[in-house]
Formats: sequence, C-alpha cells, structure tokens
Amino acid sequence: MANGTRGSARLPTAPVALLLIDVVNPMDFDGADRLPPAAGEAAAHLAALAARARVAGVPVVYVNANFDCWHLGFRELVEKFERERVAGVPIIQMLRPEPEDNAHALRHMARLLKVDVTASAELDLARLGDLAA
Repeated sequence: MANGTRGSARLPTAPVALLLIDVVNPMDFDGADRLPPAAGEAAAHLAALAARARVAGVPVVYVNANFDCWHLGFRELVEKFERERVAGVPIIQMLRPEPEDNAHALRHMARLLKVDVTASAELDLARLGDLAA
C-alpha cells in the first residue's frame, strides 16, 4: 500500500519505538581491538532492552550505515559481515534483528540525523522509561 512516496509501503505507527542506530559495525577501524569488552557489555544491554521492547509490543527499529554496500539491505549487510567473519561478528550476532523488527541500511546516515526526534504529545516517555528499567 503506497503512502504517497514512490515505491514505499506504509509502515505501522506507534507512540513509542526503540531506535537502534549504527549497532552493526564490522569493527575494522584503527583502535577497534580495544573496544570488544565495553562494546560487548553495551550490546548485551541493548539486546536485553530490545527483547523487553518486543515483549511489551514496542517496535524495534534498526537504522545503520551501509558501509558502501549500497546494493544491500540491512539483513543482507548483517549476513555479509557474518560470512566474512569480520571482527564485529560477536556483537552483530548479539544484536541481530528479529524477523518482526524494522531494519534499514542507509547510504547517507546524515539524512537520518536531520530528522526531528524531540518529544511530542504522542510520544509515551513513561512507557519508554518502564522498558529501560
């Protein structure tokens, strides 16, 4: 079903969602070897938060840079990194999206960062706070 944007399907709406930004990374940059302990701990907390969100019926949305693999969707990007056994695979596997999650790989992350994500009357901050507890 179109929403007025060429080739786009209408996405479900919700008063709150868990937005996971750039959690899939091959960790192939200088200094990445020093990150795994802290990154692994953070990933475990994010995975637990995502699981609680799903149980509560809160949509989980993944948005990620595409690492110059513009032809791949998010799930294909995850599979590519797993096949290549990049250094970030342990964290990628902890944070792998579930089939019901929305997942998007963006060619230009700056487009997302221009989106206004300030609180509004429709945003249920109390419910989001309950999930983080």
